[in-house]
Amino acid sequence: MNQIEFIGPPGAGKSTLHADLIEQNNLFGGVDDGAIDRLIQEDHRLYQLFYRMAFGRIQSTLKWELFYHRYHRDAFRRYISENVAALDIVPEISRCATRAPEEAVLFYKKTIENYQLAIDSKMPQEIFCWDEGFAMAAVAILWRAESNNFPLKKYFQGIPTPTALVYVDAPREVCLERANSREQQTLSKGWINDQQRAYDRHQTACEHVVETLSDEVKIIHVKNTGSIKKTSEEVSTKLDDMLE
Repeated sequence: MNQIEFIGPPGAGKSTLHADLIEQNNLFGGVDDGAIDRLIQEDHRLYQLFYRMAFGRIQSTLKWELFYHRYHRDAFRRYISENVAALDIVPEISRCATRAPEEAVLFYKKTIENYQLAIDSKMPQEIFCWDEGFAMAAVAILWRAESNNFPLKKYFQGIPTPTALVYVDAPREVCLERANSREQQTLSKGWINDQQRAYDRHQTACEHVVETLSDEVKIIHVKNTGSIKKTSEEVSTKLDDMLE
């Protein structure tokens, strides 16, 4: 199954580029593109009735209370039942991500849930294209580690690797300006307050992940310094060539 993931430091424009790209008909963004809504449509008629009778804020609350947690919980159980080896890396995540081990493990768990939700709701003709995938989960783990001793190769052996990895990059000053304009909290953690050092740690983590995957995954490296449409067209063209 063709699968596309994105990777990049905060402020590079990864999420903006992803949102523009999934507007194409054959790309499905998973949770970012209505996976929960698709599953609700297939759910028990009683749930559908409650959901359709509600509106506005009530419908949003029902979606959260009736569906969101249940779908995520069931998705995790379903994935693990078919991929037990995915749990083997959890002790390594907890050991290496010493600055916030529970946070790193939860990030990995959420990534598994989002993957399974997308697979469950994806149409056969669609290509799964997600923003916060297993590659970015690896970055999140490395970001929380004191040393570069997380076994990336073992990590990627236990999970679905993408067909293509879009590495979105931009100069440090551009990324910092964008992140600050959105008041992005990723760059300010308790263990590191200097934004330039924080950016450099993210960038280094991204490079480690890209290097680890480069032998088996097609890498598209783009400098996102122009218009988002131009960058999106560049990525789209390269993806079309790769996935033919």
